[in-house]
Amino acid sequence: MNKELSPGKAKLAQFIATPRGMRGTLKAFAQEELKITEQTLHNWKKDPEVLKLSNSLIRQNFVYDIPDIIEAMRREAIGGNPYAARIIIDFVEKAFPPAKTKTSEEYSKSEVKKLLATLDAKNAQPITPS
Repeated sequence: MNKELSPGKAKLAQFIATPRGMRGTLKAFAQEELKITEQTLHNWKKDPEVLKLSNSLIRQNFVYDIPDIIEAMRREAIGGNPYAARIIIDFVEKAFPPAKTKTSEEYSKSEVKKLLATLDAKNAQPITPS
């Protein structure tokens, strides 16, 4: 169902994706900018392609705000807000999981010898295990 939207429907999707504080009323936009009736507006708002585009634009706009939101939450957490601290901790744990690395006890003697040989070859310096 991936059809191309008319310019009017594309404008409507963009209007819907604009935060309410940055735009006028939908009814006024429909009458003044799109020159359509309330019934046409109602039908267009239910069009799956209009919804798909407006949701995509909302996500795209939100992505640009994420760094600012994270910074605001970080400031709140540092300021003592326990809820903000929990959100930041959860975000960091999910966004930046710790890398799974072996500890020195998990390497076999043959793996250690191979690693040392690789380092020796790369550095052209003799490396001997102790």
